[in-house]
Amino acid sequence: MTADRVIGLIYGPGFESAIPALKVLAWIPLVGLAGYCNGYFLWATGKEKLYMVTEGCFAVVYALFAIILTVRFGYIGSCFALLAPTAISFGFYSVWCHRLLGLALPWRAAMVAAMCALLMSASVYASFQLGLNFFIVVLGIAPGVYCGTLYVLGAFPAEDILLLRRAILRESRAAA
Repeated sequence: MTADRVIGLIYGPGFESAIPALKVLAWIPLVGLAGYCNGYFLWATGKEKLYMVTEGCFAVVYALFAIILTVRFGYIGSCFALLAPTAISFGFYSVWCHRLLGLALPWRAAMVAAMCALLMSASVYASFQLGLNFFIVVLGIAPGVYCGTLYVLGAFPAEDILLLRRAILRESRAAA
């Protein structure tokens, strides 16, 4: 949602053609980070050989997607060629790791996070429509709405809230 402002802020005018690419590539950290964490978990649990084989298969998928999508759709195709296999590997490794631990997939947590992201996106859009400053929106409003929605939907266990309160009180006493 902020790609046009980020490109304009960092590179200035003349780089507008990079905006669609950033809109696609911005999704990669969302699924890529969890994929990396899952990979380290698999290494730690003795599944490194199987992980290496699956990563090799995903490398082939990346290459095939890159060839097919870049030829057909240009630089936007190559952006999707990076995103699609990353999203697929995220799903694959998440299921695999949860099964190894004997855990159910966290569907409720995923739905809560998705709802929070949608509300945050709506607040960012509305804030930009009102003409609010980019930094106020990105550093204040967006995280505030996301965390506030997580709190309202009960995503934080009571113990975590208690620990946070204790930490804040401890810091405020130390500063005084």
